[in-house]
Amino acid sequence: MPVCKHCGAKWSWSDTLKRSWTFRRGMRCRNCKKKQYQTRSSRKKTSLVAGLIPVVLVPAASLFDLAPGSILGLGMVLGILCIGVLPFFFELTSKEEPLW
Repeated sequence: MPVCKHCGAKWSWSDTLKRSWTFRRGMRCRNCKKKQYQTRSSRKKTSLVAGLIPVVLVPAASLFDLAPGSILGLGMVLGILCIGVLPFFFELTSKEEPLW
């Protein structure tokens, strides 16, 4: 779980998940109210985890000749798993970093 760079407070899984679902760059720490940013490497890791869904889904669907309902169900399960593990890949910094 991420740790605030200002006060050292460890963010909970639910706090991290809630704060990650925003279009704003900065996320405020619940403890000290200072703005934190996701690190560049953390953003790359989370995008790779999210990108695994189609990489797993497409070959599985063609390999096992799955019905459309099964593909949808598998996609939903993979999506829920992806959302569940994303907070573990979060790392915070006090300065905003460019993606590249």
